[in-house]
Amino acid sequence: MLNGLIQAEALYQEARRLGYDRDPAVKRDVVNRMLMKEVDSRVNTQDISDTDVEQYYLAHPRSSRGSSR
Repeated sequence: MLNGLIQAEALYQEARRLGYDRDPAVKRDVVNRMLMKEVDSRVNTQDISDTDVEQYYLAHPRSSRGSSR
């Protein structure tokens, strides 16, 4: 476990040295990961049943979403 932490820190330092911390794509990925973690921590998937998901998709078919016709 300690070796993993040391390796992660070494990779982090190397990424900073190479300027990845200033790369807009990397920043966007970090923000997206943070948002996903935040949402995941607040949503309890046990609150959503398979029936709920099926009913949603039956009521909102994919073919009608995003159509430009």
